[in-house]
Amino acid sequence: MSKTINKKKLYRHSTTFYRKLKQLKYNSEGQNIIKNLNVICKPSNIKEKEQYSEVTKTIIDLDYNEYQNNDFASSAYEENENNLDYLEEPEENSETFTLWLELKKWALKHKTTHSALNDLLRLLKNKGLQLPLDSRTLLDTPCTVSIERMGDGEFWYNGIKNNLMACLPKESQLKRMSLVFNVDGIPPFKNAPLQFWPILFRVEEIPDLKPMAVAIYCGETKPPLQTFFSQFIEELNELLTNGIIYKNQQVEILVKYFVCDTPARSYIKGTVGFNATRGCIKCTVTGQYDKGGRHMAFPKSDCPLRTDQTFRGQIDEDHHKETSPLTKLPIDMIEDVIVADSLHLFDLGVMRKCLYGWVYGNYNFKTKFSGRDIDRISNALKYCNDYRPNEIHRAIRTLKCLKFWKGSEYRTFLLYLGPVILKDFLSNDVYHNYLLLFCAVTILSCKTYLKYINIAERLILDFIHQFGFIYGFDAISSNIHNLCHVVSGVKKFGCLSEISAYAFENCLGNIKSLIRSGRRPLAQIAKRATELNSFMSSLELNHNFISFVKNENTMETHVLYGCSKVFNKIYIAEKFMLCNNKRNNCFLTKKNQIVKMINATYYKDVIHIYGQPIQEKNDFFELPIKSSHLNIYQCKSQNNYGKPRLYRISDIKCKLFFLKYKENFVFFPLLHTLDINI
Repeated sequence: MSKTINKKKLYRHSTTFYRKLKQLKYNSEGQNIIKNLNVICKPSNIKEKEQYSEVTKTIIDLDYNEYQNNDFASSAYEENENNLDYLEEPEENSETFTLWLELKKWALKHKTTHSALNDLLRLLKNKGLQLPLDSRTLLDTPCTVSIERMGDGEFWYNGIKNNLMACLPKESQLKRMSLVFNVDGIPPFKNAPLQFWPILFRVEEIPDLKPMAVAIYCGETKPPLQTFFSQFIEELNELLTNGIIYKNQQVEILVKYFVCDTPARSYIKGTVGFNATRGCIKCTVTGQYDKGGRHMAFPKSDCPLRTDQTFRGQIDEDHHKETSPLTKLPIDMIEDVIVADSLHLFDLGVMRKCLYGWVYGNYNFKTKFSGRDIDRISNALKYCNDYRPNEIHRAIRTLKCLKFWKGSEYRTFLLYLGPVILKDFLSNDVYHNYLLLFCAVTILSCKTYLKYINIAERLILDFIHQFGFIYGFDAISSNIHNLCHVVSGVKKFGCLSEISAYAFENCLGNIKSLIRSGRRPLAQIAKRATELNSFMSSLELNHNFISFVKNENTMETHVLYGCSKVFNKIYIAEKFMLCNNKRNNCFLTKKNQIVKMINATYYKDVIHIYGQPIQEKNDFFELPIKSSHLNIYQCKSQNNYGKPRLYRISDIKCKLFFLKYKENFVFFPLLHTLDINI
C-alpha cells in the first residue's frame, strides 16, 4: 500500500500529471472542474487549494493506471514545485550547493540547451550525485511568464525593481543608484520581419553589472509609444519617489540619462526623424534638403538651443509628432537624452562616413583613394594586427571588408591606427581635418585629458567648418552636425568611454542568442532572462585588484643581484597586462619615459618590471596640438635603448600601443589604462 502511495506522490510531481491537469476540462461525471487551462500549479489560497486537491485526486485516480506502466526516470519534473518532496535543497556552502552553483554557472555561460543539460544531469545522477533530473529545477526556470498583447505584437514586462533585487551583489552597500536606460530595435531573424524592442538599463555605480531587460516588445512593427512605456513610467516614478529597500537599507534611485541611436531617440521623444527639416533634438537648426544627394544637410552649428521647458510646451510644432511619455518623468528632456554616444555618433557615424567617402568616393574624386591606395592601406591594416595589444580584442579587417566592419573596428581605426596609416594617403588639408577629429575624440574619451575639454570643443567646431569646405556643405549630415552638441554631454555625464552604448549593444546580441527556435521567441527570452537573474545575485564583485605575475621562466635566473625568479607576464590591473612580446611589452612611466619590458621579477619581495628605456623621442605631429600633450610619441626604431633597470608598478602611467611608420615607431597610449589608478 505504501509503495502505491509513494508512486502516486511521485506521479503528482511529473510533467505527465501537469500536462493532464492542463488538458482535462471535465471529469467522468461531467462536472466542470477547471475552466481555465492555465492552472495555477502552486495555489496560494484556501479556495484554490480545495479546487487543486479535487483536480489532483481526480487525475490521479483516472490516469494513474496509464502512468504506472511508464518509466518514471525518463519523466521531467515540474519546475515550479522545485522537487521539494523528493529532493532536498542543498545547504549553502555545502559541497552539493557548490556543485549546483557551478553547474548552473556553466550552463548559463555556454547557453546550454535544456535537453543537453538534462542528459548531463542524468549521467551525474547515475553516479550518485545529489542533483535534480530536470534542467528547469537547476536553473530555476519559471513555469509561466506573463506575456500580454500590445498593438500587433506581444509584450513582456520584467520590471526595474525585480531586476535590481535579483541582480544586486551580496556585498552591495550602495545608498544611491543612478540608472542609465537604452531603447533600441533589433531583428531576431534574418528571414522574417519580426523585431524586438527592449527597454534596457544598467547601474552606473556598478560597472561590472551587465545591462538588464526591463521589458521587451515583439512584433512586426514598432510598439505603440504610449502603451509601450506606460508600465515603465509608472514603476520608475514610484522608484524615484520611494526608492527600494535592500538589506534593510534605503537605496535612492535616480535617472542618469537615456542613450540610444538616432532613430530610437526620435521614437522615444515623439519627435520627427533626424533627416527632417527640424530633426535636431538639441537645437533649432533648420535642415537644407540636397536634391542631388537626396538627404538633409545641417551646415549651421550656432543655432539657439532647445530647452526642457520649450520641449514640454511643444513650442516648435514642426519638431514634434506626439507627446512623449517620458515627459511624465522628472528628467530634462533635452540634456538627459544624450547624443554623445561614441558607438553610434563617432564609430558607426562620423568615422564610417569618412572611410566610405575615401574608399567609395561618396563626396568627390579629390578625396577618393585609388585602387592601389586601397590595397596598400589594407596591407598596412593586416600588419597592424601583429602589434595589436590584448586589450583590443577584435582584429581589424581590410578595406575590402569595410562594409562588414563592427563598431569596435572603426573605434580602433579612429583612436589608434588612423593618424599613422592615413598620413601618406590623404592630402594635407584632408589629413589635418582628420587630426582635428582624432585629437578631439581622444581628449573626450579619457578622464585624464578632460582638462583640455575647451580645446576639444574648439577642435570640433573647426572640424565641422573645414569638413564643409573639403567635402561640400551638403555633406554635413545629422551626425556631423551633432558633434557640436557632444561637449555639453561630456561635461555633464563624463568622458565618452563612460557614456557609450557599447554595453547595451552587447546585451542586444546576447538577447538574440537566447532564442533557440522560431516558436514563441519572446517567451523563450523571458524564461532565459529569468534564469540569468536567479543566478546574478550569487556573483561577487572584484573591488580590489591585486597585481600578480604569471608564466614563470624556470629555465632562467635574473641577471640582477637581489632579484628572485623571472616571469614573462604581469597583470597590473583587471584590464591592463604586460608581457615580453611585441604586442604587450611597452609602457609609459609617470616621467614620460617609454620602456620596453624584458621580464617581471621580485625584488625585496615586491613585484618589479625589468625593462629598457627608450632614450630619444619626439612629437609625431605638432598641429592642431602637439602630440606629446596626448602622450603620443615618435621614436627611432634602431639603437635607441638605454641601460635596463627595474621599475615599480607605481611608476607606470599607461600601456602603449606602437606602430611602425617608415623607419620609426609611433607610440599611442591605451586610453583606458590612463584612467586606472595604480
